[in-house]
Amino acid sequence: MIDRNEARGYYVTTGIVAVLVCVAAVWGLVNPRMYQPFAGQGLVPVAMGQDIVSIAAALFLLLMMYSVRHGSRPAGPTWIAALGYILFAYGQYAIDGFYDPLFPLYIVIAGITVFTIIGLYVLMDMNGFRAIELYGALPIAIAVVLILVPACLAPLWFYGVIGGISSGTRPFGHATFVLDLIFVLPLSVIAAIRVIGKRSGGEMLAGILLVIYTIVGLAVTLGELLRLAFGQPLQLLTLIIFAVLTFLGAVLTAMYYPRARTGTGISATRATV
Repeated sequence: MIDRNEARGYYVTTGIVAVLVCVAAVWGLVNPRMYQPFAGQGLVPVAMGQDIVSIAAALFLLLMMYSVRHGSRPAGPTWIAALGYILFAYGQYAIDGFYDPLFPLYIVIAGITVFTIIGLYVLMDMNGFRAIELYGALPIAIAVVLILVPACLAPLWFYGVIGGISSGTRPFGHATFVLDLIFVLPLSVIAAIRVIGKRSGGEMLAGILLVIYTIVGLAVTLGELLRLAFGQPLQLLTLIIFAVLTFLGAVLTAMYYPRARTGTGISATRATV
């Protein structure tokens, strides 16, 4: 649970992030050619797919914030997960140097989001999430997916890294390589180990990652399908990997979060913002 005054500042920053994301995403959909100098014509559909999902993620973010204010326990980590997706999406643009007219907005979105995530995570009540009952095959299934993601993506990303080193140029996807290889993929392995070992914080971290993987998978899948509208060939391997990730993430999320109601979600005893 969370006291309304406890995270008052984070309600404000979350609202600001949601509005700015909608502005940036709508602008990108109206003016998709602005991505072309930085992403190339072949990846404009992918950027548009991310914009569509980002609008949905911003609305979902506001819904989770509203749910937390009205006492929903599972909405706490889901709130953080939606922010995590937004940080990943716009952090990519900022790191990859998408110096289009919205670049300052990308910086602002990423900056506000990262500090909001930190603040909300501090408010999370780890003890409450120890009470989640991940029984039967569910923790094993969650751990397998959390391991499969880095097992599938790490070789692909290292292949891109090696290609960039060989050519002496920065490959497109540089930001994805950096964020995934340094943060996301190791965090996924850590979460899997902690879930299997029933260690503190593992259940909550796993729940956050499942939601992030579902949203990211949906964004990439939609972007790949939009290639057809641009007369481009589908990248079948990418489409299959992320479509499967979306499906598995959604199914496990639906199975996981009803158990989160046994936890307290966000502590109402931490320092105010």
